[in-house]
Amino acid sequence: MTEDLRQVTLQFAEALCGAPEVQAYTAARLEMENDIATQDLLERFHCKRMEYQRKQKDGSLTEGDIAALRQLQNEMRNDSRLATWGQAQQTVFDFAQGVGERLSERLGFDFGAFAAPASSGCCG
Repeated sequence: MTEDLRQVTLQFAEALCGAPEVQAYTAARLEMENDIATQDLLERFHCKRMEYQRKQKDGSLTEGDIAALRQLQNEMRNDSRLATWGQAQQTVFDFAQGVGERLSERLGFDFGAFAAPASSGCCG
């Protein structure tokens, strides 16, 4: 990579990081990650989901297990930090797609497909 290209790449990355969509996502993610109650909820959900999958596999899943998982899912839907983070995540995803489309137009090829990691395995 030439020095000029390296500099332009760094400037592009800085511009992306400064975009309001990226700033909002970063702030929402940090708020969600630093909130003890939200992290506790995520941990409880993760544990309950693992238990649910284990019980489903071994045939010991009960209606109570299903209800407990649904209750945690409802709590997650009602968590304002998770909702804000989810909305910000979708917004930054849409923003990134738009940036990729503009790059593709400018370059004359599908930049996203070109820059994506090579697939491996039978289904990639």
